[in-house]
Amino acid sequence: MKYVAKPSRYNYTRKQRTIRAASFWMLLALAFILLRGLYLHFNIGIPCPIHAVTGLFCPGCGMFRAIGALLSGSLLQAIRYNVLSVILLPILAIYCVRDTIRYINAAPPAPTNRPELVFVIGAVALSVLYAVLRNIPYFEILQPHI
Repeated sequence: MKYVAKPSRYNYTRKQRTIRAASFWMLLALAFILLRGLYLHFNIGIPCPIHAVTGLFCPGCGMFRAIGALLSGSLLQAIRYNVLSVILLPILAIYCVRDTIRYINAAPPAPTNRPELVFVIGAVALSVLYAVLRNIPYFEILQPHI
């Protein structure tokens, strides 16, 4: 009989997996808080390399400010910064929480089912359409407002 190695998540106890997942989310939150603080107090933001090189707005331009506005409770301002992130981030957050719970419980990765595949393809198509539209002069309302 051939030995088949189990995936690495099975090498940790449930407590260790919980600590690892909590550490990841705390580090992510800390990084966001630090970057947000730099933006609010020193007006130092994350520049978009695509906008810096081409002058065009990518689908992510304004996303960091939109997330900050959402966390501050200003939905309208978040929509002004990046409407696509306001639409897609809650769905992405649900998937991330689900996968974190699966990791903690040492469950195998969720199989990609048809609705998830349709969502991913739709999100990519929507992002491409959003990138094109926000760079057309008639759709200036989609550009991030400062």
